[in-house]
Amino acid sequence: MYRVFLIPSEESPKTELWLDAHEVHEAEAGTCWDFVDQQNRLVRRLDKASVRSFIVAPDRRKPRPLEHSVVQDPRWGVRE
Repeated sequence: MYRVFLIPSEESPKTELWLDAHEVHEAEAGTCWDFVDQQNRLVRRLDKASVRSFIVAPDRRKPRPLEHSVVQDPRWGVRE
């Protein structure tokens, strides 16, 4: 898992991004980072100008509650 620290911009106010990638390669043109999985398939391409830094880290984000849950009630069937 890669933790990517981004430079916030008007287009993207995010400050970090978590990517489930195996390796990082510099793109051929040298202007982007290519994050790839174990089969060398592209997971995400980021412009170098938008990336402050990145590290390999275990995913320590807090799990987010489900936006919508389905409950099975034996008397009424499935309820949302």
